[in-house]
Amino acid sequence: MTKLYDRFAIDGKALLWIYDFLGNRVFNLKYNGSLSSSFRSRQGIPQDSVLRLILFSLYIFGMESVIADNCRIGLFAGDIIVWCSVSDNDKIESSLNNAIQRIQDFATDHKLCFNPLKSVTGFFRANRHLYRYNPRISLNGYIFSAIGTPSEKPRVCR
Repeated sequence: MTKLYDRFAIDGKALLWIYDFLGNRVFNLKYNGSLSSSFRSRQGIPQDSVLRLILFSLYIFGMESVIADNCRIGLFAGDIIVWCSVSDNDKIESSLNNAIQRIQDFATDHKLCFNPLKSVTGFFRANRHLYRYNPRISLNGYIFSAIGTPSEKPRVCR
């Protein structure tokens, strides 16, 4: 809430409305036709809420500034993509690991959970000698799983 006020100048009734929305929600669970008693939720945002993406975007604002110069970051709803374009494989691996660590530090500073178990790497290459190369990207000792290796040279769409 302080970030909404300090950084984005959201105040007055709008800030109170968001505070009330986030802090005073009650929900029930339905299982096998039976409805549970009510539970109070003091954190998180409902999955289908229109505010979810807006608040998440505001909350992670500034994450792009922690990435090293030779890497780029894209933020899409609740997903983050980091990439670099360098010809040296060791430099790619080092840069990406550095970027992942900086994102983790940002997440920790902002009380976010960055889950390496839900993270994957992909390595796109035009050099056919590197088709089997997958950089070792890790966080806290966990090596991210690698996804798809192209079986042929990438085609340029025109």
